[in-house]
Amino acid sequence: MFRKIIFLITFILLFCLSFSRELIFEQNKTENKLFFDFYSFTFFDNIESESTLTDGYTLTGAQLLPHLIFNEQKYKITLGWNLLSYSGLDEFSTNKLFFSTKISPYPKMNFTLGSFYNKNSFITPIYSSKNDITQLQKDGVNIEFTPAETKYNLWLDWREYIFEGSNYQEEFTLGFSNYKVAERAIFFPIQLITTHKGGEIDITDSPKQTLLNFSSGVDLQITKQIVFKNNFVGFSDLSNVNTLPFTEGYGYFSTINYLKNNFLFKISYFYADDFYSPLGNPYFWSSSENNIFEKDYVMNFEFDILYKLRIDKNIIFNLKIESNYDLQEKRINYSYGFFTEFNKIFNIKED
Repeated sequence: MFRKIIFLITFILLFCLSFSRELIFEQNKTENKLFFDFYSFTFFDNIESESTLTDGYTLTGAQLLPHLIFNEQKYKITLGWNLLSYSGLDEFSTNKLFFSTKISPYPKMNFTLGSFYNKNSFITPIYSSKNDITQLQKDGVNIEFTPAETKYNLWLDWREYIFEGSNYQEEFTLGFSNYKVAERAIFFPIQLITTHKGGEIDITDSPKQTLLNFSSGVDLQITKQIVFKNNFVGFSDLSNVNTLPFTEGYGYFSTINYLKNNFLFKISYFYADDFYSPLGNPYFWSSSENNIFEKDYVMNFEFDILYKLRIDKNIIFNLKIESNYDLQEKRINYSYGFFTEFNKIFNIKED
C-alpha cells in the first residue's frame, strides 16, 4: 500500500510535467558565482494547554544555518552546518552537516538531493508549525514544479537511518502539497503526509507503522483581504499491526482569513471523528499519543492573530497569538510567540 502511495504522487508530478512544452535545461542567466548565505531563526513559543490530549510547553532558542552556495548555470551545490540551540541547554539539540545538490532538469522544475528546508503550507491539523522549529532541516529528496500559478512540492525526509542489526527502526516522512503562487479567485489545494517507522534489517520487536494523513478542499478569494478555506481531512493507519484505537477517520477544517496591513486574522472551525496526525497539532486528535485518553469526536473553534513586520530586506519579525476552544471539553488553550528571521547572502566570487 505504501509503495502505491509513492507511485501515485510520482504520477501526479509527471502528469503536471507533461504540460511543459520545452524539455531542456532551464538556463540560469547569472554567471558562475560563489555565495555565503547566513540564515538564523530565533524563537520564543509558549503553549498553555488545558487539553487532556497534550501538555503545555515552551520552546525558546535559536537556529543557525550558515552555508556556502556554488551556483552554476545548470546546478547549485550547498555546503553548510545546521545548529539548533534551546535556551538553558549547553549542548546543541541539532548539530549536523547541511549538504545538497540542486538541479533544474526542466523549465520551472527544481530537484534537490540531500539537505533542504522549506516552510510548509500544510494545514494545522495534519502539520503543526512547531515542526518548522524542531525539524527545520530535512534530508532526502525535494522536488518543486511550478507550471503556471501553482507550485507542486513533493519531498522525502529520511529521519532515521539503520544498519544491519540496528536496535532501532528507520523513520521517514513523505509529503506532497500544492499551493498558489499568485492570486486566484478559486483554488483546489491537495495535501498528503505519510510517516513510516519500520525496516527489515533491524533487530527490534516494535511493529512497523505507516500512518497517512491527507487533505483536499477549496479556497475562495472573497475579496482582496478575505479568503475562505474549506478542507476535508482524513486519516488512515496502513500498518500491519495497529497500535491506535482506530484505523481510519475523517474531519472538516474551515477557515476565514482576513488580511489587513501586516496583520492576519484567522477564525477556524474543526470537526473530526477518529482522527490522528503524528505531525499535526494535538488539539485536533481523537486520541492522545499514548492512547490513555480517547474522544468520541473532536470539535474546536480557533481564533488566531499573526503579525509580520519586515524590518529591512534581511530581517523579519513575527508575532502570533493563538487560541483554541474545545467544545467537547469546554476548555480554552492558548499560545503566544515571537520570532525573528535573518537571511543575508554575501557575494564571495563572481566571474
